[in-house]
Amino acid sequence: MKNYFIISALLMLLLASCTDTKEEDNGAENLYIEAEKCFSEGNYSRSKVLIDSINTSYRRNVEVRKKASSLMTEIISAEQERTRRYADSVRPIRQAEFDALIKNFALSPDTAYFDYKKYIHKTTLSKGPRITIMAEVKDDGELQLISVYMGKKLDHTKVRVSTKDNFFVESGHISLDSPYNNRFDDFGTHWEYLTISKENLGDIPTFIADNESKPLRVTLIADSVVNSKGVKKADTYSYSLEPADRKAIKQSVQLSTLAKDLKELDKILK
Repeated sequence: MKNYFIISALLMLLLASCTDTKEEDNGAENLYIEAEKCFSEGNYSRSKVLIDSINTSYRRNVEVRKKASSLMTEIISAEQERTRRYADSVRPIRQAEFDALIKNFALSPDTAYFDYKKYIHKTTLSKGPRITIMAEVKDDGELQLISVYMGKKLDHTKVRVSTKDNFFVESGHISLDSPYNNRFDDFGTHWEYLTISKENLGDIPTFIADNESKPLRVTLIADSVVNSKGVKKADTYSYSLEPADRKAIKQSVQLSTLAKDLKELDKILK
């Protein structure tokens, strides 16, 4: 009698195991069928999610996982082909936009000193050196701003741009000993050129572009010093950014975006 109960228990365990295995096989197969259907409909993201579910929940079902792996290879190839087709259709449009916009720019006078091209808006060049913010765009799309100041020595290390309702953005701090912070005297006039590269730009370019139609105030900020009364004080100088300069910076942002887009599209189409 004892042996009978043992054998019955083993048979029940075996039956339960077979039932679980069959349910797992059905579950994995159903997910795979759904993944194939999504793939055929072009819903690649959903198909990949289903394949991940197969690999996570049905690790013992090697046969279905093999089929799922082959399907994933097809999905990746199809995604790449779709991306290439999109890039091929979009690139002529972006190139035309770039060609139309670049007509408003000229090569920066100091391009000869670099192994890449830098573009600056023609209106900026026509106005000559003055207190302003200039934008330069490299041929790879990288944008930088140059804060130009002339007058009493200020030694500014930071730039703030604000609207009339006191929304503002600031650049990062650029120390006086940085190669991007240049100061000199020319025939009795003190000049300061603060080059704000991508590490310190923050949101200044997009802030100016987004508010191009509004009055904008630029504040140049020097490092804080302790005065005779023991109070920390930072010298500042403020001015209004001219409409032409706001427009030049906005178009520089647009040119930068288009140049980067073209670079990425060319990578895809290689």
